[in-house]
Amino acid sequence: EFALQKYTNLVVDVSRSAEKWANNVLQGATQVFVVTEFTVPGLKSGRRLVNELRDRYGDDIQPKVIVNKYQKSLFGSNLSSTEAKELLGTYLAGFIQDDSRLVNEAINRGIPTTEIKKNNHIQKDLAKIIGVKA
Repeated sequence: EFALQKYTNLVVDVSRSAEKWANNVLQGATQVFVVTEFTVPGLKSGRRLVNELRDRYGDDIQPKVIVNKYQKSLFGSNLSSTEAKELLGTYLAGFIQDDSRLVNEAINRGIPTTEIKKNNHIQKDLAKIIGVKA
């Protein structure tokens, strides 16, 4: 409750083996996102977790999936965004483009990606997903 009073947006990273306190956080959340990587196993895992959350909480929460580390295939031989959309259906929140060089630099320097490159794709993609101005 204190954190919600202080911050407009609050992100809580909950592991799959969530503690009891996570139930209250999930039920009190405005939005719940499952973040997964842009791989077949990642997409299937994301869909499975959304189904588990829906089974556990019913209509109390409306989980969505954010596909992280998205890369467009140059030659069409890889996984496509269309396939991800088909697998996730209405649970797809959006895609975050892969920019591992920027992310690694931010992690190594201990700063947000926006301090390295103000208007980067990661920030823009995330703003679009959560519905705020980039």
